[in-house]
Amino acid sequence: MQFRGALANDDELDQLTLTALMNIIWSISFHDDYVDELKSNAKFLITIKSLVNDDGEAWVEQYVPKHMSSVKKAATGILWNLDEDNPARTIRMRILTFAISW
Repeated sequence: MQFRGALANDDELDQLTLTALMNIIWSISFHDDYVDELKSNAKFLITIKSLVNDDGEAWVEQYVPKHMSSVKKAATGILWNLDEDNPARTIRMRILTFAISW
């Protein structure tokens, strides 16, 4: 991801771009149609995991507009949505399976 290093530099535009991008991907990760595609990209998953563990996040918080979540929160949400052990996803899949078999 081109903007991965945005947290390490002083370019506010790059930081805002990364924040917006992570919020968009987080929104996409709620849709079951895209989960497999997101999970199949190993480089993407490594990048998201590194953003969750980034210690520089506290410094960037001041640049997050009120209508967006921080990069770390969005990255954590993405990983939660892609995890098959997520209870919400399991319940949705059971409902879907039941509806299809009914």
